[in-house]
Amino acid sequence: EETTKEEAAIPVTSKQLSADYEANEVNADKSYKDKKVAITGEVTDIGVILEQTYVSLEGKDEYSIVQIQCFFDDNKGLENLQKGQSVTIEGTCGGKSMNVEVNDSVVK
Repeated sequence: EETTKEEAAIPVTSKQLSADYEANEVNADKSYKDKKVAITGEVTDIGVILEQTYVSLEGKDEYSIVQIQCFFDDNKGLENLQKGQSVTIEGTCGGKSMNVEVNDSVVK
């Protein structure tokens, strides 16, 4: 029997996710990588990289080098977002390259 039930997203703030990855990337990957996450945080940037729309959420503090970058397949729900706004975004954590990447993102 197949267990393709919709997996519940792990609720986490963008500050906590950033702090976890800054503290120990290996451990953070174990907790979040390839899992569905529901991240709540403040929007710091909205833009496009290589034709893919992204929204960046704040890191653990203003000096944090690790931001959360959420990539969207379409722009649905993004037209009303503004920098400084608090938002919850759900997607699949792709681990950290420069920032923590979240793929297949959807604004909740």
